Amino acid sequence: SFPTRRSSDSPQLEGEINGQVKEAVNRDLRNHFMAALHEDSAAYVQKLMTEYNVKDLEGYRNLMAESGPDEFSEDYRLPYTSDELLSFTYASTLYPAGGRPQFTFESKTYDLKTGDAVTFNELLSIEPGQFKDVFQKKGYYMEELSIPDTPFVKVPVSVGMEDMDEFMKSLYAIEDAGCVAYYLEKTDSGLHLMFNYQCNGPAMFTFGIDLNELKPWLEHPALRNMYRSWGDNIFSLKGTILPVKTDSICFGEYTIRNGGGYTITSGD
Repeated sequence: SFPTRRSSDSPQLEGEINGQVKEAVNRDLRNHFMAALHEDSAAYVQKLMTEYNVKDLEGYRNLMAESGPDEFSEDYRLPYTSDELLSFTYASTLYPAGGRPQFTFESKTYDLKTGDAVTFNELLSIEPGQFKDVFQKKGYYMEELSIPDTPFVKVPVSVGMEDMDEFMKSLYAIEDAGCVAYYLEKTDSGLHLMFNYQCNGPAMFTFGIDLNELKPWLEHPALRNMYRSWGDNIFSLKGTILPVKTDSICFGEYTIRNGGGYTITSGD
């Protein structure tokens, strides 16, 4: 779909995609990477001070002199790409000298028609209470194992979720929007909505749910087309307008009677 290249130590989209959209996405991708900030020394220093929780450069120098050099690593994934959507994840690990590791995880799902990041409410039109019920019954937790060939196993959400209500508040930005990062991921079993939950302890917790379980609440047109969950609203369909005159066109119980027509691609 969309290959990437490294530019200033950050991935950049290539391929046949609208130039303005490509630049908007690539600019946002660069903002995630510490290494990409070297070109702007002021931004780089500011991010370092924020990362280490110091007020000024002198404080950062003193901290480094006391603790010694740290190790820092960062990486990214593109767990889902299509002509319309792209999910991106960024992970970094800071190993402070003499301290506990600090993990960072960020994610974005971009609409490749506009270049904008898709919010959770733009992916799904489901109320918190409904989502909580479905997620507890159909979702899963990725439990880490110490087995080389099987690093993770899916177990019930309750195994890794200490407080579902706190998770829901963060997901829906009711109190705190900084704990849950969500993204789409393509697996052998289909397309899944994944969540990385950082406020549950020093390590990161990963949860997921098959989008088939959320089919009635799919909101983004790309997902509604993929799962054919249009309902009875003809205006949610993606197709091509045909400038021809006709008496009527029927889609189930929905009928167009004002002339013109539509062609809808649906497999064979």
